Amino acid sequence: GKLNLQVEIDSLRSKIIEEEL
Repeated sequence: GKLNLQVEIDSLRSKIIEEEL
């Protein structure tokens, strides 16, 4: 559902942030 999608988006954001730093 939407909640699961939000969790996946958050995980992707964390990965992107780690790569930027």
